[in-house]
Amino acid sequence: MSRKNKNIDSDEEIMQLHSVRTSCRIANTEKRKAFQNVDYFVKELKNEMSKYIYNNFQLMLDDYDEFIRSYNKFNNDFISAWETQAIFQDICKSYNNTLKQKRKQLDTSIQFGYRITKYKRKTTLKRGIVKERGDVKEFKIKKQWTDLTKITKLLTFLDCDNLEKYKGQDIYTVILFWQKHKHWNKILKVAKQLSYCIKERINLIEYTTGTYRKLLNGKEFIFDETNGKYQYWFYHKNHYYPLQLEFKNYHLDLNKLIKDKNKQVFVKVIDDRIDFIFTTEYSPIFKEFDKVIALDINIKHNFCTSSNRDTRDYNRGYIQEFITEIKKIDEIGYKNITNEQRKHLSSIVGKNEWYFKKLISEILDDFEREGITDIVMEDLQTNNFKYSIVSSNEFKQRYTRLIRLLRLGSISKWMKGQGEKRGIRVHLTTPAYSSQECSDCHYIDRDNRPTQELFHCVKCNHENEADFESPINLLKRFTSDVLKEKLHTLDKFGRMIPKKLRKETVKEILSSFCSV
Repeated sequence: MSRKNKNIDSDEEIMQLHSVRTSCRIANTEKRKAFQNVDYFVKELKNEMSKYIYNNFQLMLDDYDEFIRSYNKFNNDFISAWETQAIFQDICKSYNNTLKQKRKQLDTSIQFGYRITKYKRKTTLKRGIVKERGDVKEFKIKKQWTDLTKITKLLTFLDCDNLEKYKGQDIYTVILFWQKHKHWNKILKVAKQLSYCIKERINLIEYTTGTYRKLLNGKEFIFDETNGKYQYWFYHKNHYYPLQLEFKNYHLDLNKLIKDKNKQVFVKVIDDRIDFIFTTEYSPIFKEFDKVIALDINIKHNFCTSSNRDTRDYNRGYIQEFITEIKKIDEIGYKNITNEQRKHLSSIVGKNEWYFKKLISEILDDFEREGITDIVMEDLQTNNFKYSIVSSNEFKQRYTRLIRLLRLGSISKWMKGQGEKRGIRVHLTTPAYSSQECSDCHYIDRDNRPTQELFHCVKCNHENEADFESPINLLKRFTSDVLKEKLHTLDKFGRMIPKKLRKETVKEILSSFCSV
């Protein structure tokens, strides 16, 4: 059966926003210095803006729209007013998002009771834990919001030392009403203490690069068809920079970008390289269905296994070095690390992300050479292996923490994005029961996994290496029209997306497949 996109018209053009990076490596000293000077200036400007915003939190809280207009304090002759405004607004947004998160987390409600739920009978939980009748099952504190708690939270984000500044605003009527309350001074004192604690937990943002948004006027990107080596160029401050990217691989039209005005591009300098990062509309072009393969992401024995019994591993020496660095941070405590250590942590986390993206790229390159057009894998973002309690003897870490450190929950997202560039569809399915289901008789039972390495069906005695049993089951969720329809929806490109189903429902669907 041909597996073309079922949900759309073949003639319908579907556009998506896509982030694209094109780079330029500069050998010319004059050109390199020109851009490095811009990078240094913007970095210093960003840090100057950050200090100003950090020292004027209250002004931003009182009137955000008015505060972001104060960018004109930083106007200069080095970059345009629009670029200066964009930098200031981006930094304001970063601080404001942090403040919004703190506001959301602040709980001034009061406790008025609690609820205890107990086990009514002897119960055996997962992992063999036994609870006797009468043992506490759940302890929940009951809280409630009152007018008193609400005004306390409101005052926390106001300038309590200068409340008269809010005259003429609707909020001032509320303030005048509560000033008559007999406990007004206590309310004000609590609000000030909470405000101080919140602001103490917000760190000054320090920038190490001069990355900034640049507004294009339609003259920066240049096409030179007479040049045999570089046809696309970027013009900046009287210099021409050759761009190194074959845009056809991304199904993009740079010629359209050349003509666009009022389009934004992020400019980033890394040593002797300049990155231009911009978003553009594009429509992924996928290959006709030919070959499909299923992947199961692991961590204990390898990186992943496939339905054709292939195994891909990661560099365990590199992972050990990564975890050693993380342990050093753990020993100090994240809240106690210096700005230099925080930068180092950000660096090694970024390097780790780059490592796994490169590993995925290599795997997909091999698949493309083999003619693979479709890949099936678990939707790791919905799973994250959160129920794993097995410790890794090799890395001395719980698997749950190890997977979180390595960002394996993002693997499916990275795989999907890189698959698009190659015209390969990446289908996602629920991870539920993929390792407990028998690929022969489809009987599902936790006891089918007597050890981490062995799969042995307690019903039909089918045996297999556990790492290779799961990808076979994942593949059948794609090849079976019944499972494909009941467990998934299809996006506009025919890619499977797991439905939001309870685990019990998934088990019922998979079990019913036994009799099909």
